[in-house]
Amino acid sequence: MRTQAGMTLLALAAAIGGPHAALARSSPDARAEPARLASALRIATTELRRQQAQIDALKQRVAEEDAAIAALLHPAAPVAPTAAPAHGDEPAAPPPAVGTASTKEGPVPAAASAVPAATSFHLAAFFNESTIHQTADGAPVPAEGMGFNIKRLYFGVDHQFDPVFSASVLADVRNVLGSTTTSAGGAANGAATASPGARVFLVKNAYLQARLAPALTLRLGAAPLPWIGYIESRYGYRQIENTLVDRLKLGNTADWGVHVLGKLADGAISYQLSAVDGGGFGDVRITRHVDFEGRIAAEYAGFFAAAGGYAGHLGKAVNSTGAFAPVHHTARRADLALGYKDRRLTLGGEVYYARDYNSVNSPTEDSSLGLSVFASLKLAPKWSVFGRYDRVRAIARLDAPSTVHDHYANLGVQWEPVQIVDLALVAKREAVANGALATQNGTIGASPGASGAYDEIGLFGQFRF
Repeated sequence: MRTQAGMTLLALAAAIGGPHAALARSSPDARAEPARLASALRIATTELRRQQAQIDALKQRVAEEDAAIAALLHPAAPVAPTAAPAHGDEPAAPPPAVGTASTKEGPVPAAASAVPAATSFHLAAFFNESTIHQTADGAPVPAEGMGFNIKRLYFGVDHQFDPVFSASVLADVRNVLGSTTTSAGGAANGAATASPGARVFLVKNAYLQARLAPALTLRLGAAPLPWIGYIESRYGYRQIENTLVDRLKLGNTADWGVHVLGKLADGAISYQLSAVDGGGFGDVRITRHVDFEGRIAAEYAGFFAAAGGYAGHLGKAVNSTGAFAPVHHTARRADLALGYKDRRLTLGGEVYYARDYNSVNSPTEDSSLGLSVFASLKLAPKWSVFGRYDRVRAIARLDAPSTVHDHYANLGVQWEPVQIVDLALVAKREAVANGALATQNGTIGASPGASGAYDEIGLFGQFRF
């Protein structure tokens, strides 16, 4: 191609040079040379344009062939669905990519073929090596001692069928360390019957999801409930300790039912409403009444605020002996949260008020009021310090008031050697006065009028992938 263009240019030069030489010699044909010169220029210009068009066409063909070869060698990876956090409140967004946090959603693609089917797997574990010193009315209790424990081990799989429909399953393996035997329906979070030191395998999440729009996602099955997961995402140190409502067993992290959730105003407002059986994810119930839990939250420039509540019978309105169990009260809980969170600093807190969580099947009444404040500061890219303080006042029977007071605190420093591992040196302290209080760390305290204490120090951590 280049040779032809070169020959054309030489011909043009000869055509131009020849007439000039003739004009210089003032030959008799000199007057006819300008016309021949113009004709030669037109021919040369036409030829050059034709050659350039051929070159452009060849370049286009080469570019198309290169793109086809690249597509064969490096096919586009399927878009994986965003895995729901263990206790998360956010919809599992098909697009965009995983990790836009936990939490920003993009528009739903118009065509189902835009997102190929994809499956993702994930694992997370909470562990600690610590020393526990616990007393009840001044005497040591069986939880006293030192050891290594994996408190939670989560295995999850998520599958995206198309841009709208997906499914998620999350298995929860736990060590019931230092706990007493628990009935299947008597504890929050669906604690199955277990003896001290037993290992329990539970299905925490198992739901089908339809994400119709960023503002409307539907889930059917065992899915995260509105409140605890939201607070955990703001607190940020679930591997150290459960948040307030969860720690006191006054709420479930997930339950079986129908869940509606979404985000409005470009993610500034989020909401969730769940209608569930009330027994918790580990205890599927056929109940006479449906329980409800809801939350609405707002975020702006790092500040967040949320309000929520629960009302229901905790899965205790069941027919187990040919007749429904008597229901005397409806368990109720109101929740508020407020704080600020950015990449370096977190300041926040939550408040709850609960009624009749222990009196659904009893004519007596009970109440509980709690406050939790927490803070963390990132000192360097891999180092942070954190702390928390909880205060609780619980009345077991309103007809014969005996107020139990609980104070809980933790303080620690955390190191993140790699993105998927966190290691923290932590000290915990809990003191209960004038009775006993059931928590995720066991029952703290003793009989009315007595007191109890729980101290723990050790290395806590998590890994996930």
